[in-house]
Amino acid sequence: MKCENTTKKFKYWSNGMTLVEVMMALAIASIGLVAFMSMNKNQQKATQELIEKMAVLDFQSQLRTALMDGTVCSYEVTVSPLTFDASKIGTATPPTLDLQRIHLRPNSNSPIVAEFGSAISTNARNINVKSIKINNIAGVKSGTIFSAKLQIDFNSSSGNLLKPVVFSIILATTPPNADIKSITGCSGNESSTNRILYYFGGMYTETLFNNPVTSSKSCPVGYLDIKINGTFNKDWPLHFCIRSVQDNNIPPFPTVFADFGGIVGSISGGAYNVSNPKTSNANCPSGFTKTMIYHYSNVDWPLDLCWKQTTDPKGTSIMDFGGMYGYIEGSAVINPLSGYFGCPYGFTSIKILDHSTVDWPLYYCYRILD
Repeated sequence: MKCENTTKKFKYWSNGMTLVEVMMALAIASIGLVAFMSMNKNQQKATQELIEKMAVLDFQSQLRTALMDGTVCSYEVTVSPLTFDASKIGTATPPTLDLQRIHLRPNSNSPIVAEFGSAISTNARNINVKSIKINNIAGVKSGTIFSAKLQIDFNSSSGNLLKPVVFSIILATTPPNADIKSITGCSGNESSTNRILYYFGGMYTETLFNNPVTSSKSCPVGYLDIKINGTFNKDWPLHFCIRSVQDNNIPPFPTVFADFGGIVGSISGGAYNVSNPKTSNANCPSGFTKTMIYHYSNVDWPLDLCWKQTTDPKGTSIMDFGGMYGYIEGSAVINPLSGYFGCPYGFTSIKILDHSTVDWPLYYCYRILD
């Protein structure tokens, strides 16, 4: 019987590859697939990290807006009274304070920007606020003013480590001669040096002087009317008008704007002996109008306001007005923009009225813009 050699018959598959070659090809393909899947996974992780970082940056921007003028910060630290032990500053157990939430504006009905245990936004529900703390507290002035950090930490369900958001703040406290400090105000340190934080709406004195911005004894529509001094038989009541830039989208919308150019004051028995800090004399900056806003013969020494009408104060201002503080009926009145008897962080205080037995001290806050 004739035997047929089957070795050659089954040596090749129909595609011309041996079984060993097929197995080698599969192994190479598997390695490539694993490498591709690993690369794709790394790419997805990198994309997720970028998305989360962008979400935190957006969150930080909203917080900066909320903390810009100090009123929100002051509201959050005083709505539920906070205290700390100043004797522990610089020790192994320094004081740390916890906040539950931060609003966009200084009231409980305002939208919440950050809240303990909640997502930082509807678009980033995988990132939660782990904690909101005030730490790194250090005394800077007279035992009542302290620098500090406002720190927000995060948890991410993706497991990515996110850097905390940190803001520099200034805390005002009372009393000055006790270790346990009660916080009375807070100012942010997150402002730009070349833009205004507040819209200035002029000033007026009850009964005596109109607001030059409105030509009446009133503030423009959309501005807060703040009475800052006035004592019977001693000081006529003075008001200033202000609106935070962060409230730009909140009605009623202002239609009148003014640039602030400083105030020329009178102290210690001399008329106009407090110079305008922008000009270093009793004159106004170029282009500004000088208007008397305060004076009564034998009662109140004069104050002159430097101002000019504008349609775009954010683009034309040379100075930022940071509010005022003084006395009403002999009692100290805090600056509503800082939350204490002083200026918001980054602003300079200047006394413009103070005469023994004649006028109670009056101060205003300003910031020269770059």
